[in-house]
Amino acid sequence: MAERKKISKELQDLVSWSVDLLGQAIKSQYGIKRFNQVESLRQSMKGLRRLSDEKSYETLSKEQKKLKKYTDQELWEISTSFTFMMELINRCENAFRSTKLADNSTAINVIEKPHAIIMVLTAHPTEARSPEVLTLFSEVQDLLAAQLRKDNPQIDQELKHLLQVALKVSVARRKKPSIADEAENIYRYILKTEILDELINFSKNEVNVMFRAWVGGDKDGHPGVDEKGMVNSLTLSRQYLLKYIEEKLKSVHSTLGFLKTTGSAKLEQSLKELLKHAQGLKKIQLKDGEKVSLLKHKIKELNLAYKKEVGSESPRLLELEKLIWIFPAIVVPLEVREDSEVVRGALDAKETYAIERMLNTLRDISQGLESKWYVRGFVLSMVESATDVNNGLKLLKRVFNSYAIPVVPLFENEKALTNGPTILKNYFSQNKEVIPTHKKRWGARFEVMVGYSDSSKENGVFASRLMVSQSLEAIEETLRGKNLTPVFFHGSGGSIERGGGSIKEQTSWMPKSALHIFKATVQGEMVARTFGDRHIFRSHVQKILEQLPLKTKKEKTSQTGTKVLNTLASITQREYRAMITSERFLNLVREATPYSHLSHLKIGSRPSKRAGSGSATSLRAIPWILCWTQTRILFPVWWGVGSALKELKSSEISELQKLYGKNALFTSYMNALGFTLAKVEFSIFVSYVRSSELSLEDQDHFINLFKKELREARNFYKKISGKKELLWFRPWLQQSIDYRSSMIHPINLVQVESVKRKNFNMFVDTVTGVSCGMLTTG
Repeated sequence: MAERKKISKELQDLVSWSVDLLGQAIKSQYGIKRFNQVESLRQSMKGLRRLSDEKSYETLSKEQKKLKKYTDQELWEISTSFTFMMELINRCENAFRSTKLADNSTAINVIEKPHAIIMVLTAHPTEARSPEVLTLFSEVQDLLAAQLRKDNPQIDQELKHLLQVALKVSVARRKKPSIADEAENIYRYILKTEILDELINFSKNEVNVMFRAWVGGDKDGHPGVDEKGMVNSLTLSRQYLLKYIEEKLKSVHSTLGFLKTTGSAKLEQSLKELLKHAQGLKKIQLKDGEKVSLLKHKIKELNLAYKKEVGSESPRLLELEKLIWIFPAIVVPLEVREDSEVVRGALDAKETYAIERMLNTLRDISQGLESKWYVRGFVLSMVESATDVNNGLKLLKRVFNSYAIPVVPLFENEKALTNGPTILKNYFSQNKEVIPTHKKRWGARFEVMVGYSDSSKENGVFASRLMVSQSLEAIEETLRGKNLTPVFFHGSGGSIERGGGSIKEQTSWMPKSALHIFKATVQGEMVARTFGDRHIFRSHVQKILEQLPLKTKKEKTSQTGTKVLNTLASITQREYRAMITSERFLNLVREATPYSHLSHLKIGSRPSKRAGSGSATSLRAIPWILCWTQTRILFPVWWGVGSALKELKSSEISELQKLYGKNALFTSYMNALGFTLAKVEFSIFVSYVRSSELSLEDQDHFINLFKKELREARNFYKKISGKKELLWFRPWLQQSIDYRSSMIHPINLVQVESVKRKNFNMFVDTVTGVSCGMLTTG
């Protein structure tokens, strides 16, 4: 039997030591009485996972009654204390991981090189934590890493001081972030020197890792995005990249200082002129492309002159040439997105829509370079027909008088995913220039974005995953039939409900083309975790690289296997849709989840629902998942599989048992199911329902309904997997969940009380606190 890997003793010791210091900080900042309240609550929650749901809810109810007697300030301090416990644990894990990766650092291991790995950074759900908290805990993480290295004897005092300061600031943002705030939150991670150095190192090993950004381009996702926001985002990334360029040029200047020749003096003069020209690029203006082209030319000339004078090329200048190959316009290119209906409206409207003004601005600033170096694609969301894609092409041609940047259809609901090949065939037949343009200008690559969030919200997770998988195969066949190379842009989030999970589980069922050019979003809180430092970033890229050589020619699932997966998807989809489309269920969403209060969150994300009906299907996917994450029930992942267990024939159950471990898609879902069921806290969900304004009849109805389906979902997992434990494949993860869970409970209880008191600053802080514990916003 394989060794059951548990959480490292070294990490456990780090957590215990730092949480003890937090306790001391709480005593100093909030007083001994508050510390005793926090500690009493923590001890009360500690053993709940070992109790029955009824006993657990009984304990929660008792603690809830105590909290009702506390003042707002007392509740805020209790919630903040537990939130910072969770944040501290997160930072301990990051520091530990980074330290271990640094200790075991090896050369980049590339067995099979992909064409590109493209990470698209997005701010929705934008970082909910306040900038002050992010800054303070970044310093905390550095101290934790120093403690692991044992290289600072004064760490205890320094860490306690930082924690005391943190306990005085707001956990969550108190004002809505601007586009610039969102851009800053992303670029300060991905464009710091150590990450850019890693990008260049990957490039030296002929591994192309690229960055893109939604921020400032995603008009569909953020109502505040316009042409000014687009330019501001591009300008901010430019300034970070120019700072890096200037550092490299100063290093070249230092080297030249050792030479005392006429040639070196001329080089120094050229270098000064280059630095001056770079300074002039800090603000993006009309015909920016011409100025960037001149800078690239000057760097190349300087390198040639340097080689002639010194006898070898400058490593720093070569690095700059690599950097400019990665960022040809010296910006992080944006993905521009708009709803297909809005694009149709823009074509017919008398006034100029924001999306058209954005494209006009792109045309004007990019003169002198290809527009695609500033904006990589024009993504059309909610595409359901070839007409929707045609409209995007028409708008582009109206602005540019040509097909200037790729039009990228986003297939994100059942209609689009199942009809994707037909939509593409009709689009190609109606626009004869599209395929030749892609072949001539873009290496015959054609990009399709696939949405996970909306399809999961609409159909439930398993039906969505199967639908996406089948869609990828059918779209790949269609594009290859036109001699086009498919590029799949995966619009996935950090949570399982939105396509998240480990790299292996996300990619194991995808076609090889989806890994040869791997393009996916990195969202919200995942940005900080992925780009925490160069070691974590390198490890993330390495995990993607490791998946490609594992892909062989796709093994066909037997006809019986395909049929039973379709049957399972059909049942879960039917049960899930029956649930979410009922008015009674919508009342549950309104009354017993945070949904009705999400407008108080100071995030830059999209509105909570699309225009139209007030049904659950009109709710946006991100706030939809946030509701089920906050209430700890996570139902989109598991709803319907319990019902399926009763409905499937014994032969079908037997076939599913055979598929587990052999069929990549089904195995990936089953692992996600086990992980999700391990995180579910039914008694917390009951607390939300019982504290709501729902009638007693509705409360009993939903509690009994969810309890029954949850029990059967666990039976399904154990029956199909043949395992008694939900996380048998990752025991350390079960240990982590058990450890975290009791510290999230108090934040949930304060959240319930904050809603009753209509204290929405406190509510916003608790949403952030639960997110810290669950490691996902939504």
